[in-house]
Amino acid sequence: MKHKKTRIILSIALSLTMLLGIVGMTNIIAVAATNKPTGGLKKSVVVEDEISEEEYNKVLADNGENQSEYFLYSKKGTSDYWKSFSQPFYTYNDKLTDNQKKLYDDLYSMLYPMIEGGADCQWERVNGYDPYLTPKVSYSNMSKSQVEEVCHLILYDTPEFYFLDTLINISTVSGKNSGTVRLEVFDDFATGSDRAAAAGKIKKKIEWYLNQVNPNDSAYDREKKIHDLMVINCSYDGYANYSQSCASVFLNSRGATVCAGYSEAFAMLCYASGIPAYSVTSDSHEWNQAKIDGYWYHVDVTWDDDDADRESEIAYDYFDISDKTLLRYDRVSHTLESFWDKIGRDSCPYDYGYAPAPVYPTVYKGIDYADVYDFEYYVNAYADVKKAYGSNANKALEHFVNVGIPEGRQGKSTFSVQSYRNEYADLRAAFGYNNLPAYYNHYLFNGVREGRHGTGCNTLQNPVHSFFNVDFSPVYDYYYYNGHYPDLANAFGGDDVALFSHYLTNGLYEGRQASANFNLWTYIYNYEDLRNAFGWDLAAYVLHYINYGQYEGRVAI
Repeated sequence: MKHKKTRIILSIALSLTMLLGIVGMTNIIAVAATNKPTGGLKKSVVVEDEISEEEYNKVLADNGENQSEYFLYSKKGTSDYWKSFSQPFYTYNDKLTDNQKKLYDDLYSMLYPMIEGGADCQWERVNGYDPYLTPKVSYSNMSKSQVEEVCHLILYDTPEFYFLDTLINISTVSGKNSGTVRLEVFDDFATGSDRAAAAGKIKKKIEWYLNQVNPNDSAYDREKKIHDLMVINCSYDGYANYSQSCASVFLNSRGATVCAGYSEAFAMLCYASGIPAYSVTSDSHEWNQAKIDGYWYHVDVTWDDDDADRESEIAYDYFDISDKTLLRYDRVSHTLESFWDKIGRDSCPYDYGYAPAPVYPTVYKGIDYADVYDFEYYVNAYADVKKAYGSNANKALEHFVNVGIPEGRQGKSTFSVQSYRNEYADLRAAFGYNNLPAYYNHYLFNGVREGRHGTGCNTLQNPVHSFFNVDFSPVYDYYYYNGHYPDLANAFGGDDVALFSHYLTNGLYEGRQASANFNLWTYIYNYEDLRNAFGWDLAAYVLHYINYGQYEGRVAI
């Protein structure tokens, strides 16, 4: 591959440099970085002012009326489509405070409806600046630096908010760690109608990219395809419109953009393709980290784009490399801003191809769930889990134990609780049908040791059909009864005990047919002697057939 050849050449060059001394090495690295675009990142501007306690309380009340639960997306005019392009940064780690997480969620809930419409933004002069600003969101019990950290994460790592520019307005209640936050919106996206029109165009371009990425390819191949598509179809232009947003890539001719646009568009396309990715920054540059096969890697699409217009010209010097390699290639533009480590940036310990097989946690509160849980299987099986916890193995395990198990989710290819319940009637008799945690626990602590099967049984085995030592199988067939009455299948979900109980207490008296071999009404109409004996005592006909009729050769169908 071309990028491996390039790395070998660079490695040889660096080795020769070491022989020449430190000065020589510095010169070579400087030359390598000289021809790369720098300075395109527009640093965010934090504008501070004060807000009265009365104004703050009003914003607090307004926000409270529209408070959403944990990172739920508002549906006020914006479709679900845009949920597919990021996850809350704090789910990658636990370094944000609870108050920071709340501000992150509140900002997201305020901004999401604006993607495809929402309220018009207001122009306002703030300390010498005259931006269009989003509505105010309140915060409390946070320092200004903590508020800034959250705002930076929203600007860098929720790229679906293509309409955001770089100014942050923090208004503080005098003498308190509380206040409000507003973010700048590009002039061209100031109104709801402007954003509705832009979102439609951006969506079409996103789909153009994604339609060329094969979802069945490996994560590495999907990531490489996105990298290559962007290198070929984007161009670096320091004067590009919306350059600090993915909108530049998706709206401008030839995808004209700078590092921020490259990075945020790459993160969007990767995440939509099932690859966790986010943007990181130095003082002058923005690029990505992406997670492949359990490990994070640096990707700098901007610096791999040397005006390539076909695949043979694409560079891979900055594709899936480690922290160490990144800084060895270039330290000036790729030294991370200090706040990234403070808020929990994931390290990139390996170059791609040199990482060991990942090891994910399976022990939670002293119990090892390895026999029923595998991180990669679980997050890839459930889109909601991948969205929320695809990059946080500890949180994914916690979700499986506390949510997945009660819901009956499958956490490993070799164990399905539905299959386990289907196969073993003794367990259904012991645990009932809906006590799903009991089945998981039995398999963990007994079933594995007993050699019981964890998968492969799609049909319930040995369903109950006896009551007080009376075998109802001549008139009752679980599969027939469950299959012929959708209302019962929906009501009982396949629970054989509940279904049989329904037949005995309701179905029989409603005249429902429960077996292909026995129709109650046929039996009644065929035999006058039985009608004279039992009248309309339906249960008596059923019991007669079980005890006598079938042996007498009487016809019931």
